[in-house]
Amino acid sequence: LEKLLGDSADTHAQEMLALKDAHAKVAAAHGKQEEALESLRSKQAHYATLVERLDYLEQSLGGSIETHSSEVRALKDAHARQHDAFLQHAKDLGASASKSSTISERLSKLEQLMGNSTVTHTEEVRALRDSHERSLS
Repeated sequence: LEKLLGDSADTHAQEMLALKDAHAKVAAAHGKQEEALESLRSKQAHYATLVERLDYLEQSLGGSIETHSSEVRALKDAHARQHDAFLQHAKDLGASASKSSTISERLSKLEQLMGNSTVTHTEEVRALRDSHERSLS
């Protein structure tokens, strides 16, 4: 009985030592995991959360969209004013063109005046020559 109990006590003692070693290893691993978790928590504290980042983006884009929208509206208004001014100028140009003579009409008028003037000058020069010849003879 003593031998059986002695062997059992030795086995229990060895198992207890093995359990204590395993417990020490688990405790050491747990300590390392705690350190790693604490390190992650401290690093995470420096970064914004996903919700904070989304809020920031929405705020930034919201302001940007409002700014761009008002600028586009202003450009459209300016374009409409330019278009109206262009149409008015085109209308004025058309009215002006219909009142004045065409280039060919104006050129014909100039040629007619020059032709008449040439004929008149030629006749006057002949008359002066004739008059001069008569006075010399």
